[in-house]
Amino acid sequence: MKKLRIIFKVVIVALALAFLSRCANPVSPSGGPKDTKAPNFVKAEPPLFTCNFDKKRIRVYFDEFVTLKDVSQQLIISPPMNESPKITSRGKSIQIDFEEPLKDSTTYTLFFGDAIVDITENNPASNFLYVFSTGDVLDSLTLKGKVLDAFNNDPLPNVSLLLYLDNNDTIPYDSLPYFVKPYFMTRSLSSGDFTFNNLPDKPFKLFALEDLNGTLTFDQPAERIAFVDSLVKPYYITPAKVDSIPNDTLIRQADSIVHDSLINKQLKDKLDELINHDEHPLIELKLFQETDSIQKFLKASLIKPQNIAFIFKNKVIDPSIELIDKVIENKWFIREDGVVGDTIFYWLTQVPSDSLTFVIADNGKILDTTRISIVPAEKSRRQKKEEETKVPKMKPEFMRTSPVPGQPFFVKFPYPIKSFNPTPF
Repeated sequence: MKKLRIIFKVVIVALALAFLSRCANPVSPSGGPKDTKAPNFVKAEPPLFTCNFDKKRIRVYFDEFVTLKDVSQQLIISPPMNESPKITSRGKSIQIDFEEPLKDSTTYTLFFGDAIVDITENNPASNFLYVFSTGDVLDSLTLKGKVLDAFNNDPLPNVSLLLYLDNNDTIPYDSLPYFVKPYFMTRSLSSGDFTFNNLPDKPFKLFALEDLNGTLTFDQPAERIAFVDSLVKPYYITPAKVDSIPNDTLIRQADSIVHDSLINKQLKDKLDELINHDEHPLIELKLFQETDSIQKFLKASLIKPQNIAFIFKNKVIDPSIELIDKVIENKWFIREDGVVGDTIFYWLTQVPSDSLTFVIADNGKILDTTRISIVPAEKSRRQKKEEETKVPKMKPEFMRTSPVPGQPFFVKFPYPIKSFNPTPF
């Protein structure tokens, strides 16, 4: 009897488990809304804008877990260091360990760009800047401006603003963004406005760059650029003093709502004037896409039997196409210039070998060396026979729909003319 009870209980449990498993509906958890919030700065050790800085380590805290992304490309340290600091993420903070001694009485800025991101959706703490000084004071000069589209004058956001010191004698001014990373950097806001703070009292060269690949250099044909054609110098902006407003503008007159509104408007206008007052003109940078004027040799190809086309990127100025191989005669080709000016045709009057090697130059600069086979691909017997019996056809081009007696007309041939018999004419 006891044995039957045990069997009965086992059967009941099995049936219950089977029923529950059929009722269960396994689905993936929804996970909630997508995280679109960027990490917020909480505090730093030592604090931001510390003077007499003498530490070897900085710890910066955020309100969520963060990690680092492309920090070697994004980070700009001013003044530059020979040894880059070691930067690691630690939970809700990043740690910066300096690998070399800091200079005395110097203001340092560490611009992180978009290198600090959260661990969920890679939302960046954009343009985070840590500033400190190893001396008694911080550099306190400012430079402001606006970035616009040169085509329609629309403000452009998220454009990289690059400052270079005027201390480079080997690289031309307009070539700095090609080869050198900037000394200071910031980005434009949605309004197109930008601000550099904590600058030293030195002249700078200023560029704006639509940095499409995040390299901080002008290395993509599609990138737009702008620059100021003279040196810019940062300036000091005096902090607004609200208590300088005349006392009588604060008088309230309860018996007049209109007068009260007028006083409030006067107060607001005065505050705006004090806060936004700046005797220095706003720098405007208009972004444009530069035409690539650097000459390049693209290719050489055999487009017809004994006809080679040399194709350049831009219109040639003073082209030189020198044959390295030996030839039988001095005059071994007839030159024809293309209509656009970026192509030169060589019609070969003799074929010295199966392939030819050329040195290509333009305007005194060697561009490339190229080798081309001048033996066309093997053809069928029928094609060979047709070519042997083929005679170049004339293609007359008349100035009008029909020739006019006594008026000249033109005749074009598909090949250069060595000689002709004018008797029939």
